[in-house]
Amino acid sequence: MQITKSDFQKIMEYVRDALVDQLGLDGKITKPIIVGTLQDVTLEDVLNSLGEKKEKKKTVVFEDNGFESFWKEYPASDNFSYKGMKFTGSRTLRSNKAIAYSLYCKMLSELKITKEEALEALTRHIDALKRESWESGNNKLTYLSEIQVYLRQGKIEPWLEIEKEQQYSNTNFL
Repeated sequence: MQITKSDFQKIMEYVRDALVDQLGLDGKITKPIIVGTLQDVTLEDVLNSLGEKKEKKKTVVFEDNGFESFWKEYPASDNFSYKGMKFTGSRTLRSNKAIAYSLYCKMLSELKITKEEALEALTRHIDALKRESWESGNNKLTYLSEIQVYLRQGKIEPWLEIEKEQQYSNTNFL
């Protein structure tokens, strides 16, 4: 299939925009994508020459420090059901796992807590919000921060203190 000059220009603009947006190749397209005269260029040539410039995506390996459990426990959105009641929301609460991972590691280090303490505090917080939602009839998860904000602002700290208070009160009565 032969393409016209205007079609070729439209395709190349679209391809460049797609490479810049999807693969982050802005400024990295240095050699001409097509070699030859316009009469010799087919759509297949254009698509084949683009395959040479694809870069592999970096993969992040998470070490076993409890992050996966923390990530799964943190609500993906503010939609949930509790004791037969359904609560609807419109927000995504989990995104960008790599940034959340680095903030999680920083939180563990700065607060000097274990992965178990972090998970228990998060579970206690989420359960409390769901219970309050059920009691009031209003979705309290809509007030929960997105996971990066939650970790960055240390919103887990009050829930860690509750655990310590409970442990202290249990040992005093023994």
